[in-house]
Amino acid sequence: MPFSIEVLSVGDNSDTKIGEVAQILNAVQEQFKFYLPPEARRQDGAPFLQDDYQTEEVWEFLKDYRATAKGHRPFLIAVVNGKLNSKRTSNLFGSCRAKENDGLAVITLRDHQRFADSFRSFLCYYFIRYALSFVCPELKSHKETRDCFFDFKQNKADLDKSLRSGAFCKGCSQALAKKFNPDIRGSITKLIEAMKSQHMNSEETLHAPSLKGFTQIGILAIREDEFAAVLDRFEPRRHAAGQNRYYEHVRLRDKKAMN
Repeated sequence: MPFSIEVLSVGDNSDTKIGEVAQILNAVQEQFKFYLPPEARRQDGAPFLQDDYQTEEVWEFLKDYRATAKGHRPFLIAVVNGKLNSKRTSNLFGSCRAKENDGLAVITLRDHQRFADSFRSFLCYYFIRYALSFVCPELKSHKETRDCFFDFKQNKADLDKSLRSGAFCKGCSQALAKKFNPDIRGSITKLIEAMKSQHMNSEETLHAPSLKGFTQIGILAIREDEFAAVLDRFEPRRHAAGQNRYYEHVRLRDKKAMN
């Protein structure tokens, strides 16, 4: 049975971003399922709009949501867009309260573009990071920088290195290994591959099903020379693997988005 992780947009509406990243991660594996709340509950987080969020306040909001929404909601992640502080630390990327079966986490998109090259790679990283905490709640962040998912990242620039490597230090690898069965281990490997493929400079092959619904234009060419000429107009581009064929994929920004 997969780990079901519900991701709520809190304050600003980030449903589109959350949905796209959930699709990227869900398409490559089966042990973790990330999903938005049901349509009727998607506005529950809208009133909780703040410039600064305290983690304790977010935990109380998520507990209230779980109690009100009812049903089986073992793991909840809130996505906010303000400054995130805890009692001990200010200006966090995110925080997790996995102990005592709480299964709660929060991520902020505030200033993410300064440290990650896209919201996709940033959210992929933190969805995976907190999924790991839900699997192994006793594993905590360490202040030492070890090129590990569980680096505390006091220096926020450390995030980029971890995004590129998707690595774990020896101590965290050993702790996680005690919680992984072969299926979970395989899914974590695929999740990290999907995350790394979202980096703008990555040369890793994309998983075509993860692009379903987010590709607006498709180009078909009959002749080989036409195909080559079309591809020459789109650089850089990426390979995307489908079930029976490969595609070439590129993300473009239109002029309206750039203005």
